[in-house]
Amino acid sequence: MIIKQSDTFTQKLFVFDLTLNWTLGLVLVFFPEIINRLIFKTPVFGSLFYITLGVLFLFFAFWQTVVHLIKRVFRPFNLTFAAVMAIIPIILLTQALFSFHPLIRSLTLMLLWLGNIYMTFLTAWYLYAIFLFSYQNRRTKGRG
Repeated sequence: MIIKQSDTFTQKLFVFDLTLNWTLGLVLVFFPEIINRLIFKTPVFGSLFYITLGVLFLFFAFWQTVVHLIKRVFRPFNLTFAAVMAIIPIILLTQALFSFHPLIRSLTLMLLWLGNIYMTFLTAWYLYAIFLFSYQNRRTKGRG
């Protein structure tokens, strides 16, 4: 029962994250200067930085789309890849938040920390889903 519920939740979470990644990617690619002004009190990075970041979000969103909408397969490899792809931004964003803290607008700082917490939860959930998947496989093999 809990495995079925976690699978349903994982699917919904994956769709939410997929939508968020497409949105962030497109916004970063098409509005880099606006994003720079929204985040920082004075511009810190050039447009190319935000565009590159946006393209990375779009590549990951494309992978999520293929996994979810086309293949419809959630296996430990897919969840592990998704977890790793969340851990990397957690580390980089945390470093940036500490390094650029004085330059970041207060509301944006709060939103970025919330984003970091969301990615930490996402990583933890994917790792938990991997555990449940392997637990289910061990139980299924034990019955055979």
